[in-house]
Amino acid sequence: MIRKLWPGGCCVPLEQVRATAHALAQGIVGCAPLAVASTRATIRLGMADRIAMQTEHELAEQNALRLNADWSEGVKATAERRSLLAREARRTVRLLG
Repeated sequence: MIRKLWPGGCCVPLEQVRATAHALAQGIVGCAPLAVASTRATIRLGMADRIAMQTEHELAEQNALRLNADWSEGVKATAERRSLLAREARRTVRLLG
């Protein structure tokens, strides 16, 4: 199986991910410290704002979904550990019936 090592990066076989990650880390360790710090700061720029925005969006979505019967059914199904396929079959039967 192939897994991505990092977003936009190379793909390596699953059994080589750890070794490839260590090789990448060794390459970063050898870079100039100020350049590494600058790159990290650039990558993280605005991260807290994006996380806050996504969290607020998720809260609004969850609050809206809580108002319908589908949410209650989802909670009940999770509590009963029903499978997704069984839920879809029951929903289809209700829609057709």
